Amino acid sequence: MRGWILYKQRPGFSRPQSHGINRLLEYAKNNSIDLDYVVSESLDLNGPYPDFIIARTGPYTSLLDLEILDHFKNKGVRLINSPQSIKIVNDKFLSLKVLAENNIPVPNTSLFEPSLEINFPVVVKTLSGAQGKGVSLCENKQDFKDLLAKLRGEKILVQEFIESSAGRDLRVFTVGGRPVACVERTGPSGDFRANFSLGGSVKSYPLTDEIKELAIKTSKILNLDVAGVDLLFAGDHFKVCEANFSPGFASIEKCTEVNIPKEIFDFIKN
Repeated sequence: MRGWILYKQRPGFSRPQSHGINRLLEYAKNNSIDLDYVVSESLDLNGPYPDFIIARTGPYTSLLDLEILDHFKNKGVRLINSPQSIKIVNDKFLSLKVLAENNIPVPNTSLFEPSLEINFPVVVKTLSGAQGKGVSLCENKQDFKDLLAKLRGEKILVQEFIESSAGRDLRVFTVGGRPVACVERTGPSGDFRANFSLGGSVKSYPLTDEIKELAIKTSKILNLDVAGVDLLFAGDHFKVCEANFSPGFASIEKCTEVNIPKEIFDFIKN
């Protein structure tokens, strides 16, 4: 079995710096899987072709990346995940709109326009971004005006602030539409964001029937073979905050016994 990881190269580095990519490469090496990492800009489209490609381009996925993936899809190469799904998921508003249209509970969310009536506090997000970047809490109109000045016309969405989930959320990792692990993430003191990458803490969380159902439906609706589904605590239930097509899993492997690369490669093999 021969595969590629499509990733975004960081300036000054000749190989991936991502924990997730390096874990995939390590597992492949130890299990006789021929796996390499590639970037779109240096790919030969004339073959030989791999059996599969795992897309790990994250929120910085370019149009070229999507076109490259579409090219290989047309050549019969298996993709984790498809360019169509990546395009939807990388637009936070569009993905929430698709989920809401399919009766998945999500926070009340609007694209910002000057005529929009806003009830503070609100969460403001850029349309793309990961690891808590591009996410702000505006307590009042002045906070919002100051943020708009910093963003300089960038498209943003305005989302209800769910106080019961301030500084904490759940990350559910799904493979092949099946939830394999769930963790609760708690942000640093005083930060309403719960991302592990921001220096927060993480602990294992039980996969209840409600959590499983939300994660399964979300990954199915968005057609994601591998996904990180983030849930907010909303009273006695949950709302889907977002889904990620190339989710990190350092936090999951830190506090659970789930071997994420094994889950992914077992899915690809089967």
